[in-house]
Amino acid sequence: MKQRIGRVSIALCLCIILSANTARAGDAESRRAKAMEMAELVQQEGLIELTIDIMAENSPEANRDKLREFVSKHLDREVFIAGFVDIYVDTFTVEELDVLLALYSTPIGRSIVAKRLRANARIANTLVRIARENIAEAAKE
Repeated sequence: MKQRIGRVSIALCLCIILSANTARAGDAESRRAKAMEMAELVQQEGLIELTIDIMAENSPEANRDKLREFVSKHLDREVFIAGFVDIYVDTFTVEELDVLLALYSTPIGRSIVAKRLRANARIANTLVRIARENIAEAAKE
């Protein structure tokens, strides 16, 4: 009788573990689908173009067109978007992604996305400017 209870207990534990893993897998699939939707809503493709522009703006003028051409040719957009999706899957819960999707689906959310792209460009340019201003001093150290 004790052996049977022990076997039943083990079977129940295995069922619980397997159902938890299945739930986690379903949760991950749901997060991935929602993260892919987020990539579209937050205009990751626009972020790629913005990044190329920032890189070009912060390069010597004679190299800008070559840099744009090189990066446009070699930056794999699918890999970039997949990386974004992976980060969002690892970072946010399904519930958090639902809230973000709800926000970015509204007119205010779309406005935030557009402004965020411009703000990120200004932030990146500020960081590059600060780095350039301090690179000589850093080289002395």
